[in-house]
Amino acid sequence: MSVTIKILGQEVLSGIGSDEYSGAVLLKSIFENEFHNKNEINGTILIKPNFKAVGEDPEDIDIVVWINLENYFYSVFCPHKYFNEETQQYEIVSDKTKKEINFKSMLLNIELKSHNNSGVLISTNDIVVDYKGKKSSAYDQNTKQKYSLKNFISKSQPSLKDKNIYITNLIWLPNFLGSIGWGQTNLKNIILGNDIDFKKFIEVAFAKNPPTAAKSGKLYFQSAVDDRNLATLNKDLENVFTFYDKEVFVQQGDLSRKKMEKVIQKQLDGLYKEAYDCIGNKTLIIFGIPGSGKTLILLRFSYFLAIEKGSRSLIITYNKALIADVNRLSRLAGFKDDPSSASIGTSTFLKLMRSLFIEFGIYEVEPSNLTAVEKQNYFKINFTNKYNSLLTELLALIGVADSNDIEELKTNLPELNYQYVFIDESQDWYPQERDILYSIFGSNNCIVSYGSHQLLRNNEPLNWSEGTTSVYKLSLNISYRQKSNLCHFIKDVSTRIDFDDKIEVNNKITGGQVKIFNRELNLNDYKQIHQYCVNQCKNAAYDILLLVNSNDTIHKTLKHSDVAIHDGTIEKNKGITPIDMDACRVFNYQSCRGLEGWVVISNNLDVFLYDIEKTISVAEEGLSLQETKDKVCSQWLYMILSRPIDTLVITLKNPKSKYAKLLNEVANDHADYCEIYN
Repeated sequence: MSVTIKILGQEVLSGIGSDEYSGAVLLKSIFENEFHNKNEINGTILIKPNFKAVGEDPEDIDIVVWINLENYFYSVFCPHKYFNEETQQYEIVSDKTKKEINFKSMLLNIELKSHNNSGVLISTNDIVVDYKGKKSSAYDQNTKQKYSLKNFISKSQPSLKDKNIYITNLIWLPNFLGSIGWGQTNLKNIILGNDIDFKKFIEVAFAKNPPTAAKSGKLYFQSAVDDRNLATLNKDLENVFTFYDKEVFVQQGDLSRKKMEKVIQKQLDGLYKEAYDCIGNKTLIIFGIPGSGKTLILLRFSYFLAIEKGSRSLIITYNKALIADVNRLSRLAGFKDDPSSASIGTSTFLKLMRSLFIEFGIYEVEPSNLTAVEKQNYFKINFTNKYNSLLTELLALIGVADSNDIEELKTNLPELNYQYVFIDESQDWYPQERDILYSIFGSNNCIVSYGSHQLLRNNEPLNWSEGTTSVYKLSLNISYRQKSNLCHFIKDVSTRIDFDDKIEVNNKITGGQVKIFNRELNLNDYKQIHQYCVNQCKNAAYDILLLVNSNDTIHKTLKHSDVAIHDGTIEKNKGITPIDMDACRVFNYQSCRGLEGWVVISNNLDVFLYDIEKTISVAEEGLSLQETKDKVCSQWLYMILSRPIDTLVITLKNPKSKYAKLLNEVANDHADYCEIYN
C-alpha cells in the first residue's frame, strides 16, 4: 500500500504557463515528503496545473488538486463544523484546537499569484493584486473558478453529473514573504508565503473547509463527497483533469495545429515587424480581403505583446462565434485570461458597452426576478432599441471626464483592465463606438482589423483614421486562407455580378474544390465529406462549418442520425468553444463573418440570398432598389464563398433561381475542380 502522486498533463502546452507547472512540482514534492515510507496509507493525489474548464467563464484555473486517501489520520490545529440539531444546519466552531482528523478526500481549486509583498493588498474583505497599475480581486477570481470547475466536472464526466463534490478554494502567494495569521477573516484562504510545507498547507485548507465532527463530537473527518464513496472517483476525476489535453488539445487536427504554430512563431518578418513596432505610438489599421489572415495577425501581435512586454491585450468583435474561435486559438497557444498577468482576453463589444452603460448609470441591469423570456424582452426594449441613444449619452459623459477619471474607470471595471485593444471586423462599427474606445484606451493603443467587403450594419465602412493623429496602415490583398482554385472561383463569380473584387490569388497554396448540389444534402453525402476532412486530410470535424437558414433542418437530421454537431444556431452556444472536436460547427449565415472551415457547407444558399433581398425596402442613394438588393446580396455572397480553405459545398433549393444558375454556370466553366450533383 502507498500513495500515488501524479502531475497530469504537459508541462506547458505552448507559450506561457510555467509558473503553474512549477507550483505543481513544488506541491508534488511536499506531498512526497509527507507520505514517503508511509506504506500503511493507500491513496491517490492528482495535480493538474493549467486546468482548462472549456466553455466555462472563466475557463482557466491555475492548479487543481484531488486528494483521496485511506487509513490516514492527521493531527492539526483547525476549526471544525458540526450539525446543529436546533437550526438543522452545519455551523462552524472557529476555536483553534488540535484535532485528529480522518482525512479521506479533498478537491482544491488553487489560484496562484506570483506577486511579491508590494503587489498584494490584503484587506478584511478582499485580496487584491496589482498588475501594471491595475487592481484585480484574487478572491473574486478564485470564487468564479470554483463554479467553472464544478460545472465542467458535471459536463465532461457524465458519471459525476449528479455527484455533490465540495471544492475548497485556496489562494497561493509563493513570493509573499512573512507570515499571515491563521483565521484572520478572509485570510484563512491563503496558502502562506514562500515557506509552505504540508502542515501549513493542510492547516490553511482546513481553515477554509473545516473538518466535520461526528455526532459524538470527538471524531472528525474530512471528505469532499457527501456519501464518502471514493472507490470510483480517482479514474473519473483523472479523466476530467486530462480532458482538455486528450480530448481538446490533442484532437485539434492538423489545421488547428498549423494555426497555433503561426501564432507562436518566434519572429515577425518584414512589414509585420514594422507594423508591430508602431503599436503604442500610432493607430494600426490592418486592411485586408477575407482570408488574408487579419485575425491571425491580431493573435500574433497579442502574443508578442504578452511575451515581450508582459502586456494584456483585449480582442473585441461583434460576432460571438468568432469570439469562441479566437478564444480556442489563444488557449491552444498557451494563454489564459488572468487579470493579474500578461494575457489575451476577448469580449463582444455589446457586452463591453453594457458594462459601461451600467457603470455610468444610464442602463439598469435586468432585474433578477424576471424569467428568461422577460429578461430578453427587457434587454430588447431598454438596451437594443435604445442602443444608439445610449451610445451618444455615454460618449458625452466620457467627453467631460479627465485622464484621472478614465484611469479610475479602468481600475473599477475589470473588463477594461488591458493595455491594448484589438478590434476585429471593424469596418461597419458606429462612429460613437470608435470614439468611446479611443477615449478610454487611447487611439495609439488600438489595433484595427478592417475588411470593407464584409459590411452588415452600415452601408459604408467606418473611417478609423478620424479621431487619431497618427496612423500606420498595413494592407493585405493576398489570400492566405483559401486554396487557389477557390480564389479563382470567387473571382469569376465576382466578375459576373460586377462586384468590386481585389483578391490576389496565392498560387503557392494550390488545389481546392467546389461541389454544387442541386438537391438536398443527405446523410451519406455528409459522411463522405466528414471522411475526407478527418480521415484523409487529418483535420478535426470541428473544421467542418455548416451554414444554415433559420428554417433549415439538415443539422437536426444529422443530430438525429447520431452525427456530432456543435449547434451554434442556439443562442447560448454561439460564444461557447466546443468541447467535442469530432463535432462539426453549425451556424446561421448571419454568424459566418470571420469564421472559416477546411470544408464549408452552404445549405440552401439561394434561399438565404432571396431572404436577404426581401429585407431590403429602401434604395441606397444613387442606386435603384434592385441595384441596392444586388449590392447587398453580392457582399453576402462574397463573404460566404470566402469562408472555406479547401472545399466549398453549396446546396441549392431551386436550381432554376438566378443565384443557382449563376453558380452552376461558373462551376461548369471550371469543371477541372468543380462537381455538380443533380
